[in-house]
Amino acid sequence: MSEPETPSHTLCAVLLNPPTGTPTKTPTHKNLISALSVVRCNLLEVVNLLDVPSKGLDTLGEVHIGATEIMRSREAIQASIGHANELLFAWGTSAIRGKHATVLAEQIAWTYRLAFDSGICEVWMLAGAPRHPSRWRQYVGPQKMRVKGNTFEDRLAQALMRYPLCCDSKLPVAGQ
Repeated sequence: MSEPETPSHTLCAVLLNPPTGTPTKTPTHKNLISALSVVRCNLLEVVNLLDVPSKGLDTLGEVHIGATEIMRSREAIQASIGHANELLFAWGTSAIRGKHATVLAEQIAWTYRLAFDSGICEVWMLAGAPRHPSRWRQYVGPQKMRVKGNTFEDRLAQALMRYPLCCDSKLPVAGQ
């Protein structure tokens, strides 16, 4: 007799944009995998507000983001939120300047509204902000003494929490 199949529980992580290299080989991916046990999920799906690869925040302004790229991002976000069990906002807290700042603000507002309209009442964030997973180890590091714990996973479990998603509350925008 075979063992019963474990039901899948999916975490949808909404990030800023994909890296230029292999996403699964990044510290971001490693940290998101560590978050799965905290949020009680066994599957990870990553979507991006701006589905255009760049080497970093400083080079994002150099890439083209038009209507096609925005729609591609929105379709992926909508599909992922539609079947996810948990939702993580993790696009980062650094301000985006230049020509893409307005596009990003619109994407954040659209994603926020989609989640709210989909009946999602709470979202996961690190310490109340959409901190990017590549910065999590630094944020919860023992030298910062923000949270206690012997391992990154112990400290992450204390800092990664659910926050209410209220339609009229202030949006968690990058740079704030």
